[in-house]
Amino acid sequence: MENDKSNSYKEKLLSKYSKYDLQESDLDNLKKTFNEFLLEQIEDRDKIIQELSNAFKIGKNIDDSEVKATIEKYRLLKVS
Repeated sequence: MENDKSNSYKEKLLSKYSKYDLQESDLDNLKKTFNEFLLEQIEDRDKIIQELSNAFKIGKNIDDSEVKATIEKYRLLKVS
């Protein structure tokens, strides 16, 4: 019964967070809990958003390559 609850919870998490491209291996990470993993992803995403926001606020001239590099950096964080 306990195992059924665990599997059900795991399936719900996979379903709920599939929109973030998370996979079962992310849930089975031995070094950190799933919640810790999600928190890191959110913090990394927020950090990148803040970098872009600050650059635009100070009027920094950003070319497309910088924006693309920042977006790619975020994509790599999601995958790792």
